[in-house]
Amino acid sequence: LTEKIEALQLEAQIVPLSDLRDTERAVSAALRHLIAPARSLPVELLRSIFSLAFRHLDAPHGRDFHISWQRKYHIQDAYRLSHVCSDWQAAALGTPEIWVASPLVVSPSGQSVDSYAEGLGSWFARSAQLPLSLSLQRSAEAPQMANEILAVASRCRSLRFPRTVSASFLLQLGNISRSSLEELEICDDVERDVRLGSISCFTEMPRLRKLTLDLQFPIPMPWDQLTDISVIHRDRHDDLYTILQECEQLVRVHISIQMPDNGFSILLYLIVLNHLRVLKLSSDVEERKWDVMSTLLDCILAPSLDELSLENPGKLDENSLTRFQLRSPDITKLSLAGPNIDISSHALKSALRHAPLLTHLSIEQCPMFTLEMLTRVLASPDSDSQFLVPRLNVLTLTDLMWHGPGVIDAVHSLIRARWWTNDEIAAGLKRTTVEPWSRVNIRDVSAYTGDRYRISREVLDRIDSLRQTGLDVDMEVAEWKKGDK
Repeated sequence: LTEKIEALQLEAQIVPLSDLRDTERAVSAALRHLIAPARSLPVELLRSIFSLAFRHLDAPHGRDFHISWQRKYHIQDAYRLSHVCSDWQAAALGTPEIWVASPLVVSPSGQSVDSYAEGLGSWFARSAQLPLSLSLQRSAEAPQMANEILAVASRCRSLRFPRTVSASFLLQLGNISRSSLEELEICDDVERDVRLGSISCFTEMPRLRKLTLDLQFPIPMPWDQLTDISVIHRDRHDDLYTILQECEQLVRVHISIQMPDNGFSILLYLIVLNHLRVLKLSSDVEERKWDVMSTLLDCILAPSLDELSLENPGKLDENSLTRFQLRSPDITKLSLAGPNIDISSHALKSALRHAPLLTHLSIEQCPMFTLEMLTRVLASPDSDSQFLVPRLNVLTLTDLMWHGPGVIDAVHSLIRARWWTNDEIAAGLKRTTVEPWSRVNIRDVSAYTGDRYRISREVLDRIDSLRQTGLDVDMEVAEWKKGDK
């Protein structure tokens, strides 16, 4: 009898286990396609998986930094994907898109030139006939590597030279890439082993639209078809004005002024840039007393301008800026940056008063612009009882002076003057007719610029309290500084 009871109990335990087994089998069968081997997946799906597997780097520390690390990640990820198994390797080698880094930095970096050139040739072969973007270091001119690069130059969409390049190598690449090149960046010196004026190949490139060039190198370019240029102006006698007059299709322009003083002659006419949407002027001026941009602003008429960025303008003339803004009334984005900017509170108010459509304001590493000053300008009504820039809704503050007795209250007032919770709006407590902040970006990169710009713990706490009310605050603070007092 005892044995029968034990058998019945055992059967009672087996039945639910059998039911559970059957259920698990059914679930496993339904989900079997999720664990299918690579060879059974459609090629299009596998390509999508590969593209999502690549790491993408957002680096605020300069373009060269971003390109270098993005290139490193891309190469590592491509090789890892192709070495998971033989099936993945076959799929990866048959997917040219994953072998096109943008841009591919060509630099041996301690490897032997011969072995690097061999690997470079293999990489190019795997990208089939897809357009290439290359960033070429000086070592790329070594014969072994130059041969590999020239072999694919006809499909180069973008060429970038962050370091010295010889004029003869430029000429070789230009002659081969005439029909494909869309972007050309010559960021450093050009070795004049051939006469620069004789390099006419770039004027015969129908697709070329974007150019970076130091104007001390008079290489002929198709200025009339370019839409995006970054140029360095060093000499008051260079052809900057002439070039701007020829660039009738410009949409974006960055002019880097590297001179000890203004150096611009005064024009008796305006340079009309009807299509210009983005204008950035920067300088390496080391003293605030120099006015390095006002004369240039007085020469430009850009009625469609949307974004204006002034970096290190020195002692910017308020009247020149006002005249420029009156000729460009639709600016929605304004950026002021640099430790040597010299703009008074009154001048800042004037600039904002003449930008009624402004939606984005960025202030970066400007010691003159204290939080208290910005609060007076943005959080208080003007003389006519109206707030300046009523459409402003995105504010970016980078490397300001975050220390001092009134900083915490200033941060609170600056943000709360243009921000209301949903409950406050529903209760009719919205105090002004200005647009509320849609986003506030706070950047602390004092790890690179010095501790005087470091955000204190108290300020971080106050910003966190505002974030808890629903405000979208994007904080970027060096991790090892978050706990500092």
